[in-house]
Amino acid sequence: MPMQGPDDQATQCQYTAVSGFTLDDCCFLGLRTPFETPFSPFQCESWPIYADPNKLNYCYGTSNWLTALWRVPDGPLYVADNSEGTVRRLQSMAEAKDLHAWETLKIDLQPLGLFAFPDGALYVWGRQGEKTALRVLDAKTKKFKAMPSPGAMFELSGTAPDRLWASGEEGLLARWDGRKWSEISVETEFNFTGLTVVSDDEMWATTEGGELFEGSRDGWALRARNPSKGEALFDVARWKGAVWVAGGDAGLMKLSGKGNKLEVVKPNVDAVSLDAREHLLAACPGKVSGTADGKNFEAIGKDALIEFRNNDSPLWDE
Repeated sequence: MPMQGPDDQATQCQYTAVSGFTLDDCCFLGLRTPFETPFSPFQCESWPIYADPNKLNYCYGTSNWLTALWRVPDGPLYVADNSEGTVRRLQSMAEAKDLHAWETLKIDLQPLGLFAFPDGALYVWGRQGEKTALRVLDAKTKKFKAMPSPGAMFELSGTAPDRLWASGEEGLLARWDGRKWSEISVETEFNFTGLTVVSDDEMWATTEGGELFEGSRDGWALRARNPSKGEALFDVARWKGAVWVAGGDAGLMKLSGKGNKLEVVKPNVDAVSLDAREHLLAACPGKVSGTADGKNFEAIGKDALIEFRNNDSPLWDE
């Protein structure tokens, strides 16, 4: 997937996640790393970026590995810091560039993912030693409470605190009913990559093996595969009555009606992360794309991070 770079410092940049509502009101993560070098959390530079109608706001830069972010409607922005073992919380986007406005919430794990309901209940999961742990933030006390983990989970989604689904390593798929996790058997050995829960009777999940699974009250079944055989699918979202899939190099895809085929809608939108809570937003390595109608797409951030950091030494060298 085309990234931004290399620059004069022999580094490259990419966008890894997006969270928000429209291109003029979203947040995304920028990551800077050495050019054509395997990723290392010890050689990276992370930037939470907020897009308002006029410009991109680079909230802050760090040599820590920021792994996820979540924007709550009419509420705070949360950013997961894997290196520090913290979650940073910003109450107002108007103060995004003021470091003193960011609260640091300590958590007893190395966070990898975030999911929140509109009321502000935030779920955080990540590594705790050799295991995966799960915590939930009480929005009033700003304290994390322990919650059982179903295993090596990568994604979490749901419609209510007692209607959660988790997906993860080697076909892990489990449902939380408010008291316990129940693991569901799915015919795949691949890691799950994307997960979205639309209702109690409609769920979708993607895998590294290019599979799209559909879930319902009756169970889960393979629905479609990446047209680029063997290539991964990265994320999935239900938006405006259709199922949209992030296919990376294969482009942005849509499930064809009631059929079992994925059609490439935008081959130049090499999406790796989706948010469909208002407009459809897609984080791509080199840009962030968005559409209000599924036909006309706009993009922001192309070459922006690499140009912003081109004349500055990498933070991991400081």
